[in-house]
Amino acid sequence: MAKYNFNVLSFQDFEDLVRDLLQAKLGIDIEAFATGSDKGVDLRFTILKDGETVIQCKHYIKSGPRKLINNLRNKEIQKVIKLKPNNYILVTSCDLSVNNKDEILEIMQPFIKNSSDIIAQKDLENLLSQHSEVEKIHYKLWITSTSVMERIIHNAEYSQTEFLVEEIENKIKMFVKTPAFKEAINKLEEYNFVVISGIPGIGKTKLAEMLIYLHMSMGYQPVIIQSNISEGKNLFRKGKRQIFYFDDFLGQTFFGDRKEYLGQNQDSEVEIFASMIRKSKNSRFILTAREHIIQSARQESEKLDSGELLENRYILNLENYSKFHRAQILFNHLYFSDLPGKCIESILENGFILEIIKHKNYNPRLIEYLASYRRIPNDMKSDYCAYIQKLLNHPEKLWLHAYYNQISFAARHLLLVLYTMGPNGGNEVTLKVMFNSFNSYIKKHRNKIVEPNEYRKALKSLEGGFIIINKNNIDFISPSIREFVATIIRKDENVAEDIIHSATNIKQLIVLWQLANANSDTELVDIFKTKEDVFKKVLPHLLDVSFEIWNCSGSWIEKELINSSYIEVLRFIVQCAIKHQSKYFLKIGIQVTKRLRWCSKISYVYFSDYVNLLHEIAENDWLLHSCGKELCSLMMEFFIEQLEYANSKDWANLIKKYRKLPLWTESDEDKLLNIFGQYCDSSLYNEIENCSNIDELDELRRSIDELEVMANYCGHDLDESYAIIETRYEELYEEYESDNFDHYENSVSHNVVDISDDEIIDMFSSLLENYK
Repeated sequence: MAKYNFNVLSFQDFEDLVRDLLQAKLGIDIEAFATGSDKGVDLRFTILKDGETVIQCKHYIKSGPRKLINNLRNKEIQKVIKLKPNNYILVTSCDLSVNNKDEILEIMQPFIKNSSDIIAQKDLENLLSQHSEVEKIHYKLWITSTSVMERIIHNAEYSQTEFLVEEIENKIKMFVKTPAFKEAINKLEEYNFVVISGIPGIGKTKLAEMLIYLHMSMGYQPVIIQSNISEGKNLFRKGKRQIFYFDDFLGQTFFGDRKEYLGQNQDSEVEIFASMIRKSKNSRFILTAREHIIQSARQESEKLDSGELLENRYILNLENYSKFHRAQILFNHLYFSDLPGKCIESILENGFILEIIKHKNYNPRLIEYLASYRRIPNDMKSDYCAYIQKLLNHPEKLWLHAYYNQISFAARHLLLVLYTMGPNGGNEVTLKVMFNSFNSYIKKHRNKIVEPNEYRKALKSLEGGFIIINKNNIDFISPSIREFVATIIRKDENVAEDIIHSATNIKQLIVLWQLANANSDTELVDIFKTKEDVFKKVLPHLLDVSFEIWNCSGSWIEKELINSSYIEVLRFIVQCAIKHQSKYFLKIGIQVTKRLRWCSKISYVYFSDYVNLLHEIAENDWLLHSCGKELCSLMMEFFIEQLEYANSKDWANLIKKYRKLPLWTESDEDKLLNIFGQYCDSSLYNEIENCSNIDELDELRRSIDELEVMANYCGHDLDESYAIIETRYEELYEEYESDNFDHYENSVSHNVVDISDDEIIDMFSSLLENYK
């Protein structure tokens, strides 16, 4: 029998669960009441021959049996005596012993007739095992049960994805299932992918994560795409249940975060990947983006504007949250918060709770923030309502005040260098090196006092308020903080220049470059326009230290790329060369290309990205007429060398573009056709044999169809390949079980269309029970 984590339920959730279970067990309708002052009645039903039965729910999972028993003896029995019900059923989330039940039976005589009318934790688990339809409706309980959690953890470990499974309970217990949840599922069922968009803080990421958790519970392996769609393509496995997730796929602050989409043809690639997922029987794809960034991206990219990806998006907005849903979100956050009772009491006075729920600046992220006691400034802890009012009226000023008044210089420095690690943060070892370098530079050149051990102090002071630490990864706790730090860097030329001078990783320069290009009217742009000497000073060192780290994996020891890929660095160098019309940067690009060739055996070559960069170079006359020809020549040599590793998809893309590459020669053509011939003679057959299911075989056949013309031109007949494919079809033929989400059709249990102000006040008044 599965075990369940009742800690994820608020007492409102718990009452709903009890009602559904007892209705299923008894086969009758049970009357429920608004959460609040219950006068001893949570649920009630009447059978003519037995009279009225009162059901009392006691969600004492945090307090334990002793507090429950004391409450029954000192308060509850008096209420029941006044009610005089014919029968009384007590349901609790506590795990009661035989002695506990006997003691309760004695206290509640004569209303509780026998111990079977005392339903405790193990009894509830037994009922859940008998009524699976109720278990599925109460998704918080179901998805955190031992059987489902084992499946989720297994899927996360198997996919080797950095996924925050250990935070699932904290996220689920706060989550309120609005109609948006089901509507997003409907889009996934119809198209296999969905883009969830909306304003910052509206709940896009939380909705996406709940959808991913749901899929993981049903056997899907999560694949989290960090920065480039090729990550998803490389991990895509036909025939396996996979759920792909790309959070803020167009950038967190502006489309400029992902401006490389156009340079790398990522807008086209993400459309192609979504189309591939749509045709798959086993895969799903969830993306999130801010709606204003989507609108900007559509203006920049014809492919995104005309493609099907953005047409199939679900726009999450405040209209998705009725007054009831807003109240539920606030209720859950307060119920599971670290706030003292005095704070709860203060917001209940004079109906202030209604002002929060109805405020124009209400959004889920703001609610998450105001429900954290440790985030309240010390000088405002005595006036919690004033703090909330300030937060609601001026949410944009929150970080400005905290940044300049509530954290140390060292903590500010840590936030600045954390930004330069990119949109997804990075590992602590790298961050510490970057921080120490930045601090040392500030001490030497800005005459600031730097104390020892400041990194650890800064890290500790920021955790939970500004940053989140997950194992060895550190990132901003919310996109709004990263957005704020970007503004600090953009508007202060000294900050940006200090970061550049003290950089320990070339990724830092790339992040600043992207930030500058996205804001052409800022001081940051001037640095990249006028400070070529700065880059000449720092680049050689960064090129020596920033590319590889040693990685031990099982019995293998190898070098791997860290932070920025070679192709990303090369693109940055080329763009700098074009911007400054600088031969110096071209020479740096030549160094990078040589190193790329040196490490090619340990680095996967993204042929599409590489070819796109070559096309960019080919379209710039200045570059080709400078020493750019040497750069192109080296890149072309590397391209030819790596062709032996190209697969059917690579070849299908390459045959459309290779003749337009710069400096393309007849000799290159001969080499390419020779390697392609070898692929047709051997590697292609290996690909066919390695197909493990029908979907993979379908995908391969589509690629081969595109190669047929080129194969005929080279004198290769693909008829034998097609025959082998047909044989593999017979070997692999099987029916795939379709996804079934029918049990979520009615999963928004007891949805309330509207709720009165008085009912809201009653609901929140019950929170005070936790502090008595």
